[in-house]
Amino acid sequence: LVHEKKIVIPKIQRDYVQGSNAQQEKRDEFLNVLLEHLSSGTEYHLDFIYGTGGVDQGEFLPLDGQQRLTTIFLIHWVLSQRAGIHNLKVEDYFSYQTRRSSELFCQKLIKERIDLNSFKDGQTISAYIKKEAAWYLKQWDTDPTVQAMLEMIDATDSALMNYKGYWPKMCENTLSLLTFDCLNMKDFHLSDSLYVKMNERGKQLTSFENWK
Repeated sequence: LVHEKKIVIPKIQRDYVQGSNAQQEKRDEFLNVLLEHLSSGTEYHLDFIYGTGGVDQGEFLPLDGQQRLTTIFLIHWVLSQRAGIHNLKVEDYFSYQTRRSSELFCQKLIKERIDLNSFKDGQTISAYIKKEAAWYLKQWDTDPTVQAMLEMIDATDSALMNYKGYWPKMCENTLSLLTFDCLNMKDFHLSDSLYVKMNERGKQLTSFENWK
């Protein structure tokens, strides 16, 4: 998907929660599965996502799959920092627009480099960003999406300590070995109103609603 168009997480989406410590067990299980496949060089299929857009438009707006796509973006970012690969233009294929503060955080995260060699013993990436990074804004302390992203970054960085020596290849593999079945809703004459109706309660979708 990323080789064809830019992924834009639209404003209609809710907060990112998959990386939150509140869902640590599920998060870590999912993270470990992804890292195992990235390190072994085997493809991993992440099921189905749907959205709107096309190659001719240059963008794909996922209406389902935001959580998984955001997690992959964060894993890719951490790997790029650990591998010292800073020529990857993530902004060319991923944009986060759920709310202005979250969008700005992602832009800064992509633009600014983190010097991991300057870390003190036991210091986490999130602690460094919050206390040492001049670009970090205090308002992000109350942004649930940003906080969940920082927690996902720390979880990923901690898990990567088991894969030293594999980081450069794993960074490349995030763009080639993690795959989806993608449904363009425009092809079925559907719109994002379907997503709005299914999510207007602010509750997690049932298995039947996901099937629909």
